[in-house]
Amino acid sequence: PAAAADADGKKGSGGSSKSSGSAGTKKKKGSGGSKKKTKESRASKQPVLLATRLLRQSLLSSLGRVLDMSDSGITLQSALELANLPEGSAIIAGSTMAAAALGEVWSGAHSWNKQDVDIFCTAKAAPQVRSWLVQSAKSMFIGFKDYRLGMTDDSLLYTVDTKIHHVEHYGSQSENFTDRGEDLDVETLEEYVEATSEWGKDCQKNYVAWKWQNSMNFDVLGIEATNKAYAIKPDKGGSLPFDFDGKGNIDLVVAKVCDDNTKKATKKSGKSSKKQAKKSKSASEVTPFGILEDFDLTICKASFDGKTFRVPEPHLVFARKTTMEPYRRAVVESYLKHFPKIKGYEAPAAQSKIASATIKSVRKEVPDAPFYRLIDVAALVPDRYGDPDEDDVFALYNPMYQAKLGPPIQFHNWTKKLVDRLKKYQGRGIEVVEAPTVAEGVRLPHFSLTG
Repeated sequence: PAAAADADGKKGSGGSSKSSGSAGTKKKKGSGGSKKKTKESRASKQPVLLATRLLRQSLLSSLGRVLDMSDSGITLQSALELANLPEGSAIIAGSTMAAAALGEVWSGAHSWNKQDVDIFCTAKAAPQVRSWLVQSAKSMFIGFKDYRLGMTDDSLLYTVDTKIHHVEHYGSQSENFTDRGEDLDVETLEEYVEATSEWGKDCQKNYVAWKWQNSMNFDVLGIEATNKAYAIKPDKGGSLPFDFDGKGNIDLVVAKVCDDNTKKATKKSGKSSKKQAKKSKSASEVTPFGILEDFDLTICKASFDGKTFRVPEPHLVFARKTTMEPYRRAVVESYLKHFPKIKGYEAPAAQSKIASATIKSVRKEVPDAPFYRLIDVAALVPDRYGDPDEDDVFALYNPMYQAKLGPPIQFHNWTKKLVDRLKKYQGRGIEVVEAPTVAEGVRLPHFSLTG
């Protein structure tokens, strides 16, 4: 169950912003006690509505503090303007909302440890969200987080089937002008925004298209990422300032147009009629809430869409507790149990073999976890290079080599991320219910496909 409080002070169930928690009853003529019962019913609901309004005001105040301390440029007022977007198309979630729900601020005093602000949106709504970031939050596009996009390092994108297509990075216009204005020979913020807006006009052609073609397209693994539906552009008539060398801590997480698993199931079922196809397309469309379903820690699923706060498992969250997604919890526990002790550095090919052997043991204990598809695909790819030398750039960056050895390495790094996040939240004093056991001082090493 989830607690939800919207702008009207209504409380609903299951996170529905339209649910008011009050059911209307028809009054029959001549029923003498109906008026009295209605008054009693209204009186009994008044404390609930008051409590929900107080909770909403408390969450608004807390979110405002978290955003102010993040130095992201997003204010509470600009966050409220998310309500102007199509319902369910964009939300703030993740650690920002977890901190707000607890009434805490996790940003540090230095720029490198400020609170990230994570915004999740549909592919269709992305242009509107970008224009909201530029106009209301005074932010600018500063490129992708490369670790989400490349097979060459610790990318998470292809580790497991994900509903995320890509993650865009944004920063404050004024902060970046302060850092970059002198280098670019611009004297005012307006000149800087004007210059970077010109760069933004060509960023899809000069930066995005190349990046996606070379880092996200993997035909060997059946992954196609260059769909025009994901083009980086603002809303009609808007501008998109772009500075590749800029800094910032806003992540715009853009969902896939369709859920791959639903799409495969539809093809398998043989549906072909127009009516069925339309229904299937609607069912496979990925929403921001669909992305949250894949989060490991439930507390991070707390969200705000400009109107409604949604807090899953409020009885746990407000008591500084959270559950962990069962399959991820089981995989982490099993992986830590079977991962061998490593002394010193291992070459990429050896890293992949170590990860593969560990995953094989994990699958025996957690066979039904939905995270192994690309591991199986990689196993079918022919091994043309064996164990290439680390200086053999041709082999290390060859798609066949990456498709063969990359998925196990990335599965390992994905598991490491789960462990690190678990320990981070436990370090913040949050109890993870039935958490996997992580021995004191145990840290999984980072693996890299290219050494």
